[in-house]
Parts: sequence; structure tokens; C-alpha cells
Amino acid sequence: MSLKNRVILILAFVLIGIALLRYDLREPDQPVLSLEVLDGEKADSYATDITTDRFDQNGQLASSVFSPRVDHFQSKGVSLLQMPDIRTWSKDGEWHTTAKNGRYYDADEHIELENNVVIDRQPPQNPITMATEWLRIDSHLEQASTDRPVVITAPDGIAEATGMTADWASNRVTLLSQVRATYEKAR
Repeated sequence: MSLKNRVILILAFVLIGIALLRYDLREPDQPVLSLEVLDGEKADSYATDITTDRFDQNGQLASSVFSPRVDHFQSKGVSLLQMPDIRTWSKDGEWHTTAKNGRYYDADEHIELENNVVIDRQPPQNPITMATEWLRIDSHLEQASTDRPVVITAPDGIAEATGMTADWASNRVTLLSQVRATYEKAR
């Protein structure tokens, strides 16, 4: 094989290697970087890897919202969040909420989460996990509610209900209707 053919072959392998390396470096859940469409309208802008932190009056971190991708629709006053990850801290522990999709509404500053919404309450004692398909979180991220079916699991049992309210500041969860629960005393 001539020197010219070897150089061409080596360059071809290098280019293929670079292309494969670049493809492999993309995260498997990384959002596609085209603008989202909502009700036939294209987003005005988008941002990636967004974190918004809120602090209490003492300067302590009270809540944090992260999304790998946010598309904003100015005329509709809404932003679409992909894979939102929300953390809220209180004196009794942490609430960690994730979902596949979310919407932030500018007018009254609330977030609606949908598709595989999971809330973990992580205090030092008695952690619980709640799962639903839709959840509304208030503007200060201290209260949440749903009118959809919800399943709550804890170390000592499981509860199912339709509808729920959660006050993260007081660590109180209220189930609204059709409540069924199984409790097993710890051994």
C-alpha cells in the first residue's frame, strides 16, 4: 500500500473515531435542541441546564429547580420544562420532586408537573415516596396538590387515594378521597 493510501486511510479512521466519540458523549436522556411547539406556536426562546434557587429571609437555600431544557412561550406566558428536578428544604427535612415534563406559568408563578411525578420526603425519620401523574406546586414551592390518583409508600405501609395536598413547610400530607391503606407494624 502506498504512503498516500495509508495517510488517507488513517485520516478516514481518525474522522470516523471523532464522529463516534462525539456521538457517544451525548447523554442518552439529553433533550433534542430544536424549539418546542405548543398549540402550533414555536417557542420564543430556550435555555439548557437551568437552575433557579430561592432563599428564605435568613439567606438559607429554601428551594431549587433544575431542568436540562426550558422552552419559553412569551405570548402564552408559559415555559415548558423537560425532566424538572425540584428540591425544597424545611426544618424537618427535604422534599425532592421529579417528573418527565413540567410547565411554569408566569401569571401566578406556579408549576404543573406531569408524567411520572415522584415526590420523596427525606427527613431523618420516616421517609415516604408519593407517585402520581400530575401535580401542581405553588409559587413558593411550599404546597402541592393533585386531583389524580396517588400512591404513597413508607417503610410501614402503602396508601392509595384520589387527590392529595401536601404542605412541605409543615410536612403534612392530606389524602382527599377514596383512600385505601395497608399498615404493617415495624418489627
